[in-house]
Amino acid sequence: ISTATPRQIIISSTGLASRTKAFYDITGSHSANSVLDFHGVNFSNSLYDFNKIDVFVNGQAMRSGSSYDYILQPTGSLMFKFDLESGDVIQTILY
Repeated sequence: ISTATPRQIIISSTGLASRTKAFYDITGSHSANSVLDFHGVNFSNSLYDFNKIDVFVNGQAMRSGSSYDYILQPTGSLMFKFDLESGDVIQTILY
């Protein structure tokens, strides 16, 4: 962080942290416990660590785990524990 120029703050990264954000529009109904593919997302880049993967449905944060909202799949897919409907929006953020 630099404040060398008055009224300006510059924040730079040394590349230690990166993030990938993607949105997916659900175009039809999708039943609970069915695998949903997220093409172009590779959860292995975040080591399938739920602390490095954020999932939101319609802006609401989801909780990972078989007793919660979704389960990460080794294929770059998610299995939601509830039905998804046309018009729902899924957002993934990987760190």
